[in-house]
Amino acid sequence: MAQKTNKAVISSAVDMYDPVNLVEVKEQRKISKHPINAGQSDPQTHSINVTSCKAPNGVFTQGDVVWGKLRGYPWWPSKITKLTTTKIDGKILQQHAEVGWFQCRTRSVIPIRNVQLFQKHFHDRFEKRRKGGYQKAVAAAHEALKEISPEVRKLISQFET
Repeated sequence: MAQKTNKAVISSAVDMYDPVNLVEVKEQRKISKHPINAGQSDPQTHSINVTSCKAPNGVFTQGDVVWGKLRGYPWWPSKITKLTTTKIDGKILQQHAEVGWFQCRTRSVIPIRNVQLFQKHFHDRFEKRRKGGYQKAVAAAHEALKEISPEVRKLISQFET
């Protein structure tokens, strides 16, 4: 069959209220440029900001204190500021976390596979020999953990999207 490529890209941001999970979500719709066969419908890609997501390496919630990994840098303490799930025809294609790095004034969007819960993986990720900003970042992450009580975390997880 002959292939054709859809060159039209349409983006829109829609504010929505999700009555099932009782949360507001922002949905971005984009018609992708995937090659399609004649007679097939064009696959649609949807990116949705969510409050939590499940991944092979754990369940993550907005506000979690985590270890994050950027290529070329060590695992570093950070806090999840936003979670985004991208689906194509209803199937999860990608999951990303926007994180704010402790002791840095930057944020990064990283694949969820490069995120691990701070407390759970502390002994795997903590590098005692690192000094300076790293030690301050770890201390700041420990302080941030105290701010989120287990009760609040449980409440947040009840409203998963």
